[in-house]
Amino acid sequence: MCGRSHGVHTRVRVDLGEHSPFIPIRRRRAGPDSDPINRWETAWQSCVFLTSTGQPHAAMRICRHHCLIVVTFGATILTFLAIYHDLTSEQVVGLQHIAAGFVSSILGNESQGKVGTIDTTSLRGHGTDHLLLQSKSTAGQKSTEVRPEECKPRHHIMFLKTHKTAGSTVLNILYRYGDYWNLSFALPVHYQFGYPSLFRAMWVKGHDAGQRFDLMCNHMRFRLSEVKKVMHPDTFYFTILRHPVEVAASSFSYYKSTASAFRNISSLDSFMQNPLRFFRPGAQGNNYARNLMWFDLGLDPQKNHTQTELQKIFSSLDDTFGIVLLADYFDESMVLLQHALCWSLDDVVTFKINSRSNATIKAISQETAVRLRQWNSLDWALYSHFNTSFWHRAVHFGLARLDAEVQELRARRNVLATLCLQGSAVEGKTISDKRFKPFQFGLVQILGYQLKPGLSREEFTHCSRFIVPELQYKDRIYLRQFPSKIQVRIKWKRTTGSPLRRPLVGKPT
Repeated sequence: MCGRSHGVHTRVRVDLGEHSPFIPIRRRRAGPDSDPINRWETAWQSCVFLTSTGQPHAAMRICRHHCLIVVTFGATILTFLAIYHDLTSEQVVGLQHIAAGFVSSILGNESQGKVGTIDTTSLRGHGTDHLLLQSKSTAGQKSTEVRPEECKPRHHIMFLKTHKTAGSTVLNILYRYGDYWNLSFALPVHYQFGYPSLFRAMWVKGHDAGQRFDLMCNHMRFRLSEVKKVMHPDTFYFTILRHPVEVAASSFSYYKSTASAFRNISSLDSFMQNPLRFFRPGAQGNNYARNLMWFDLGLDPQKNHTQTELQKIFSSLDDTFGIVLLADYFDESMVLLQHALCWSLDDVVTFKINSRSNATIKAISQETAVRLRQWNSLDWALYSHFNTSFWHRAVHFGLARLDAEVQELRARRNVLATLCLQGSAVEGKTISDKRFKPFQFGLVQILGYQLKPGLSREEFTHCSRFIVPELQYKDRIYLRQFPSKIQVRIKWKRTTGSPLRRPLVGKPT
């Protein structure tokens, strides 16, 4: 019944709740000279008993690889599910294989004895590229997360905006929030922090020794030591990733004229037939052509890494970023971010910003998808790691609770759209109001929004904040922070109903 392992030693961490530590379960092969303890482990390597601290009536047996037996006793029923999911292994550039383990736990309703389950399915459209969790839990399911009695909103935040990962939408959330509370932004002199060079503190407008900012969220190539020079010591760091195949496809469309590797090729399929024919490391714009997320994180995309080296890198990133969001599960990410920042749900309601027109999105063949994943092997390793940690966090938060709050988030978005928008997103070329016209770049049409006619001034002010493209919003914040430095294309003060923040009633601590 249970599959066999072939040379992979896996550590599985099982969370039994607030009062129980993570308990490592390790399966290993015993050699001929193993000691009695190793011989005991060998005898029991197929299944290991765990007993929950403080739950003497509940125990479970976990098969060593893909199988599960749950044993329950007495009136208290503990439902525990452990899943070890091997992501597809394949030969890739610089890597022998990439695997990710996933373990989740759910507590059932004790009084009614109801059981929650998790289904795992493959990625939409790309085979088993990443793990999709769907909750079929009962309404009475408990959350394993215990929130502190006192939750203070975070106002010192650094968001690493990675390319082609829905970062512009997250940026709108941060711009709105900071503008609302009159927080200070670490702004670039132009529109990016010296990208594609590694970030330097001197590229922050108005920075001098000892000065600190509340928020930082514009494009950069990340370098933590320099970021720390301009941000508060208690700054919360987070970033966002997206499936590497989707990043590569979007990057090809957007940066075809920028990346020398893409410039003289007609299609992504043609490029992936023989990418080394067109790609030269370090050539102009070629950071967009391979392992783009890895590059944005300040890592070397040309270096071959052993699995041990990768784990050290991931461990360092885990220590740096309080949460890593997934664009593929954007609404779930927003709910988890809301709680990580101790904000309200309304703070993370948003519309898609800087999205591509569906008419310009071409289908990717399975063959090309596999080649893209191999070509972007470091991005795939990165995504695999943080896909796992994301769902660890989701399960610990409580999947039923997460589902409920996602539905609430979507309902609020629909209410906002009904109030504010004149239909759905439209191509930017059809928008005449420059305040809301998105910047067009590359081969695709970037979408934007139009407000309903006849809105009151208050409604216009409220609604416009959700649809201002990132360049115009950056100009707006720049004008507020540096009123004597005119470096904006939109004269906000001369426009009726411009998106103003609410009256300052005292900056929260």
